Amino acid sequence: MEILENWDFGFVHQVLSFSRRDNDSILRSFHSFGPELLLRHIFARRYAPALLGAGEVSALLSKRKRDYYRLLAIALLRFRRPAFWRFHIWQ
Repeated sequence: MEILENWDFGFVHQVLSFSRRDNDSILRSFHSFGPELLLRHIFARRYAPALLGAGEVSALLSKRKRDYYRLLAIALLRFRRPAFWRFHIWQ
């Protein structure tokens, strides 16, 4: 993302990486904590102002914040364990 702040980009029409699905990784152990929405929220806050127009930034930040807070509200109603909440203390 930091490269996109200062350089143009293009597409490479070739597979340059792959993912293994046969063994559990450290990241997989965090899957139940909902890290995707947290990461999207953090990335939007960090990179949207540099990469998007003002109207787009506002709309994206609102959507990411709303989605992330919805995840937290659902977790609260489902009485998630303390490990979940420790994971989400990021500010």
